[in-house]
Amino acid sequence: MGVHLLDQLLHRDDVDKIYCLVRSSTSEPQSKPDDRVRAALEARHLSTSHLASKAIILSSDLAVSDLGLSPATLTDVVKTTTHIIHAAWPVNFQLSLSAFEPQLQGLHNLLNLSLRSPRDSPAHLYFCSSVAVALATPGPAAVPEAPIAHLSQALSSGYARSKLVAERIVAAAAETAGVPATILRIGQVVGDTRAGIWNDTEAWPLIVRSARTLGVLPKLDTVCSFTCTFVLILCIHCIAG
Repeated sequence: MGVHLLDQLLHRDDVDKIYCLVRSSTSEPQSKPDDRVRAALEARHLSTSHLASKAIILSSDLAVSDLGLSPATLTDVVKTTTHIIHAAWPVNFQLSLSAFEPQLQGLHNLLNLSLRSPRDSPAHLYFCSSVAVALATPGPAAVPEAPIAHLSQALSSGYARSKLVAERIVAAAAETAGVPATILRIGQVVGDTRAGIWNDTEAWPLIVRSARTLGVLPKLDTVCSFTCTFVLILCIHCIAG
């Protein structure tokens, strides 16, 4: 999703500059952040034509107060940033809530970045949350587009609970400190409409891929609302290798 967000921002005429904060790579510590972002765009058949002219790609660590940036760079970021899109979160359902402490600290640091803006209004923060924060709501129920009333409404995974804790932090910052903020509860991310490329570590591709090993597919008591022809193509591709 982050790559597609970057692609759309690169092609917007009302966006002059994008600071793209990239996590350091643990598998390739010597890799340059510019090369990694370019490779991510190219792998999804997205244009890189505006990358050099509009994007400033920086290796960053959101969990530290200065975001891992030099003092001069951080000053520039604070002065010029009008919107912050926070779309970085480990999608790992095996981790406990405590394992997401660095991500929660990173969110806190981005909220502080917003408040440090010298502009008339702090930078608007968009936090990409998850529908998992409400998937344990007892049914039948309609989940409102509002703060979740009870922590028990989140799924039991550390991932879901960390997203709900993050929502509470954002809501508190908006209410008490005046941070302009929007929470986006995102569901299953599927293949894009142009190239059809789907992150193969998402839940549905993993289920389909398991058929190569098990020789069977699960019988699910659910309705799949994805386009049938697309799912069929995906299944053939994954099973065939």
